[in-house]
Amino acid sequence: INGTVEILSVDDNVVNHMVVENSLVPRGFKVTVCMSGLEAMDLLETRGYLPDLILLDNMMPEMTGLEMCERLRETFPCNA
Repeated sequence: INGTVEILSVDDNVVNHMVVENSLVPRGFKVTVCMSGLEAMDLLETRGYLPDLILLDNMMPEMTGLEMCERLRETFPCNA
């Protein structure tokens, strides 16, 4: 892979983030972690671009994975 591939892991379970990071970081991927859909949307809206891949838990408090996916499509219609 040329360049850095960023994967955004959105999950309210710390153990799941650890599994993702332990699996992907040694293979050269950059893993960004958010503990909720709201936190992830704040991050993405602030920086204005999407990662290469989003790993999204469906069952989270405050905003489900499906709700976040819908909001991503509204916020980034050409990319999501």
